[in-house]
Amino acid sequence: MVVHTRYHRRKDGTKIPVQIISGRLVVEGREMASGFVLDISDRMKSEARLRSLSKAVENNPATILITDTQARIVYVNPKFTTLTGYTEEEVLGRKPSLFSSGQNPRVLYDDLWATILAGGTWKGEFSNRKKNGDIYWESASISPIFDEDGRIVNFV
Repeated sequence: MVVHTRYHRRKDGTKIPVQIISGRLVVEGREMASGFVLDISDRMKSEARLRSLSKAVENNPATILITDTQARIVYVNPKFTTLTGYTEEEVLGRKPSLFSSGQNPRVLYDDLWATILAGGTWKGEFSNRKKNGDIYWESASISPIFDEDGRIVNFV
């Protein structure tokens, strides 16, 4: 099987991206060629949008941290690593409690979890600790991310 991406011209003269999939197959002892031409315009637009959103997150001047529903870190942006001193590898799979300074009251975390598990956005401030031990204050906004069925799949 061979896959190529090319541009084809429609009857009206507009160019569209297509994916051409071709190959040989044997049917009842006879070798035949088969192929498909797929219009991938929508896919290309979606991929461009995802690249744009990815760059917006990667280059954001605010720290961005995403966890799974068990509060394990699955993503941090470069600003996060610059601010905290932790590398991405050091924090992936760990919980944000890694950064706790021990100065935040328990009720703050109780309120945070009650709010985001109910589907709301929590806003507040944390006293956190960098890798080098320095304490810093962070104004945070934490929201759930929902899947197509309305289930919470991550927190950002």
